[in-house]
Amino acid sequence: MEKAMIEEIVAKVLAAISSKTLEAAEADSGIPVGVSNRHIHLSAEHAAVLFGCGHELTYDRDLKQTGEFAAKETVTLVGPKGIIRGVRVLGPIRASTQIEISRTDGFSLGIKPPVRDSGNIAGSAGVVVVGAKGAITLEEGVICAARHIHISDTDAGQLKVSDGSRVKVAVNGERGAVLHNVLVRVRPGFRREFHIDTDEANALGLSNGQLVTLAGEEKQEVADYGVRMADVGCLAAATGKPLAPAAAPPKTPAVPGKKTVLAAAAVKNAAVSGAKSLTLPPGTLVTPLARDIASEYAIELIYFTR
Repeated sequence: MEKAMIEEIVAKVLAAISSKTLEAAEADSGIPVGVSNRHIHLSAEHAAVLFGCGHELTYDRDLKQTGEFAAKETVTLVGPKGIIRGVRVLGPIRASTQIEISRTDGFSLGIKPPVRDSGNIAGSAGVVVVGAKGAITLEEGVICAARHIHISDTDAGQLKVSDGSRVKVAVNGERGAVLHNVLVRVRPGFRREFHIDTDEANALGLSNGQLVTLAGEEKQEVADYGVRMADVGCLAAATGKPLAPAAAPPKTPAVPGKKTVLAAAAVKNAAVSGAKSLTLPPGTLVTPLARDIASEYAIELIYFTR
């Protein structure tokens, strides 16, 4: 073999070894980012209402954490001010239904989801959820998931963190920052991942797979402050007027000289109750959002004449 060819092969091998060494070093100290888009976790009861009795979620792809997957099923969220379609269902089935959205999504829907750790949904925001076979009205269950880290017990020992602790996370780059009050979750089967929502990722210029690093444990007073802020968020959510269970709109007597207005709330109630048409008095004014919702759920608006 020619000397030049040998030197070329050796150079490539050394470069490969150097690259793997660098990747290993990053893996030892870095935590990959996982940007969490809006999604819903369903209870068995709610899954049956939305997709039919006996329906099982259809596997689409694995998520990073073992046993978790994205399903092919999606739902539509209906809030006081807007609709968000194509919200992905994540499996497996859970004990309680929980929806995780961004603050921006909350503005679009017209609700105020509090920032909460997963599973802490008491007093959170409500919304109407529509699936392929039915709809449900949640009085609570919609949150902005608090930033958190998934990590195995082995990695936790290496990084000197424990389950339930609060840490700081350093983000490098053009929009570098130090993020406070990050919850650590430790389980034997967890894979290392730092979860943030789309609003946070966009603000920091982060995308899936980028590495962040721990910047130390949070001081106790800061961690306590974060808990108090979550409680305040709970109180704020109570003023967000979560949607009440579906009920027929109250009948009001006609006022001479005034036109009837069909608002979005009435159409939402009709959709939840399974109505396929609404009969309206002559001259009824239909708001643009009400018309959009009627179109979305194939509700026919029928005007009767005297």
